[in-house]
Amino acid sequence: MGNGLHSRTGPPDNCKEVVGLLSEYLNRTLPGDEAVAIKEHLSGCTNCERFFQSLETTVNWTRGLQIDDIPAEVVNRLQNFLKTKVTRND
Repeated sequence: MGNGLHSRTGPPDNCKEVVGLLSEYLNRTLPGDEAVAIKEHLSGCTNCERFFQSLETTVNWTRGLQIDDIPAEVVNRLQNFLKTKVTRND
C-alpha cells in the first residue's frame, strides 16, 4: 500500500485517488499493482494524463534548479506562502 501515507486498500479507482498518488507514481515508490493501475488510468483519462505530464515537466524542471538560480524575492514569497499553508493545516 505504498509508503503508508494513504489508507486505501487496493489500487486507485477514480481520478481523485489517481491524482493523489501521482507524486509517488512519478518517484516510483508505489507497489507494482498500484503503479500498473495508475498507468492504465492515465492511458484512458485525458485529464489525468495532462495533469501528470504537467507535474512531470514541473518536477523535472525544478530538479535542476539550484537555490542560487531562484531570485531571493521568489524564495521569500514561496516560504511565506508555505508557512501560511502549514499553519492553517495544523
